[in-house]
Amino acid sequence: MKKYINLLSIGILFITFGCEEEDNLPFTAASLQVVHTAVNAPDVHINYFGRDITFSSNPVVSYNEEIRFTLPTDMSNEVRIVSVTDTLSQLFSTSIALEVGELGTLFLTGEGENIEGLFFNERLPTLTDSLIGVRFLNLSPDSNPVSVTVVGQDGEQLASDLSYLDDSGYLELAATQDIGMYTFEFSDVDDNVLATTALEVIPGRGTKAVFQSQTFALIGRSDDGNGGNSLEVLRINHYLKR
Repeated sequence: MKKYINLLSIGILFITFGCEEEDNLPFTAASLQVVHTAVNAPDVHINYFGRDITFSSNPVVSYNEEIRFTLPTDMSNEVRIVSVTDTLSQLFSTSIALEVGELGTLFLTGEGENIEGLFFNERLPTLTDSLIGVRFLNLSPDSNPVSVTVVGQDGEQLASDLSYLDDSGYLELAATQDIGMYTFEFSDVDDNVLATTALEVIPGRGTKAVFQSQTFALIGRSDDGNGGNSLEVLRINHYLKR
């Protein structure tokens, strides 16, 4: 599930709680995307105002969810994460400074109330012709290094030896009618498949991924304590769904 608030339209469109808008917001704004991937962590509120706020009116972000909002530029913004059940309990804080029109992504990582942050000042590739941009992340806190391969393309390996918090950087893949869909497999060092996800890329169908960039993050635990795992792949679009 994804939540959106006050997204900027400078090369990127923004929406307010799911309603598409293309309003001309102040040109001194940038966009911050926060993604909750901290395993067994509480639901959180995000204070990005740099001042005290009323948390009861602040959006709730749960595990496997994201939220986007506008940040002022030309200043350092203190982003504070608190538990929904105890707003006096600050779980994580960091300072983020973005330039006009920039996009930042902050992944909340870790486990339980030991929340950490992994921040990217995004440098999205400029995609031409029929291309998509993909990045792979290992955000499973108890995982060993993983690799990512493409199913049905001679097992082409797109990333390898991704330890916890490692990323592949953005990769460019063809997005043409004859390909239609990619299926990505995350595997361990023994080639055991841990999780699978698919990306439809046929122009004009579903979410139009062509010319766009997205991140695929392995989240959850390799050992869920019940003899199995809770691993899954979370897709994060760095653009508005069309």
